[in-house]
Amino acid sequence: MIYLPSKMKSGERVMDIQKIADAVAEFLRSRFGGATVYPATGYFGEQKEEILVVESYCRNEDWTLSSIYIHELARALGKYLGQESIACSLDGRMALVTPGEEISALKKILSKWQEAGD
Repeated sequence: MIYLPSKMKSGERVMDIQKIADAVAEFLRSRFGGATVYPATGYFGEQKEEILVVESYCRNEDWTLSSIYIHELARALGKYLGQESIACSLDGRMALVTPGEEISALKKILSKWQEAGD
C-alpha cells in the first residue's frame, strides 16, 4: 500500500492527484498484475486530509524482485509531492519512506500523468 497525500508539505493542494494515483497503480499493475485505488482520510500528527491509497498484492518472490522499485517509487513520490515522507505498508506494517532522487525509469512513470493532460 502506498498512501498519497492530497496536500503538499506547504499546505498547497496536489494538482491532479488522481492522475498520479493512476500512474502509480499502472506501475504496480505492470509489476504484480493488478492494483486498486481508493479514497481515505489520513490523520498525520495534527493534520487531517483526504488521501488516495494505492494497493496491490503480490507473491513473496515477486516482492523480492520488485521491492527496490517500490522503495524508489515512494522516494520519488515524496520528492515530487514535497513531503517529509511517504507512508507505505507491507503485510500490515507501516513504513515512512523519506524523499530522494528519482531513478530514470520512475521519472518516466511519474511523468506519464503529465502527458495525459497535454
